[in-house]
Amino acid sequence: MKRDESAPVRLVRLSSVPRVLVPIRLGCGLFVLGLSFAVGERPRVGLVAFVLGAFAAGALLTGDPRRRRRRWPSPEPLPAGAEAESWRSVVRAGVYPSSVGVTALGLVALAFRPTLAALLGGVLAGMAIASAVVWLEIAALERRLGGALFGERGRDRLYVDGQRG
Repeated sequence: MKRDESAPVRLVRLSSVPRVLVPIRLGCGLFVLGLSFAVGERPRVGLVAFVLGAFAAGALLTGDPRRRRRRWPSPEPLPAGAEAESWRSVVRAGVYPSSVGVTALGLVALAFRPTLAALLGGVLAGMAIASAVVWLEIAALERRLGGALFGERGRDRLYVDGQRG
């Protein structure tokens, strides 16, 4: 899909995405874990399942070779008239379908296997850990480039605003 060149460019500050996702994913994971305890999961078993899910998801998401080989495009100056996407848009794009789907699966699992629900809560926590790693990487890149980084959804372009940081 080609963007209308006359419309203002809608950008997202890259660090705002993980900043929003980390607390949402961690909160959902802890919520599902708490519910698994409420429906009768033994705390030790639930915690082991949670930690296992967090470790597995965190390791898989941060250890993906495609992620390590990805090269950032050369940043361009921030275009004049660029508009920031709303927080609501950032949240919606970030949590759907991954976080919402895993949370829903965890809630369904409560009725059948509270241990599976605790494991899925851990998966959400692992997703939060992976988001935190990305947040740190973006912060390091912003420091190196000397400005805030922005991206445009659906396009492989990177913009830097030297006025922000």
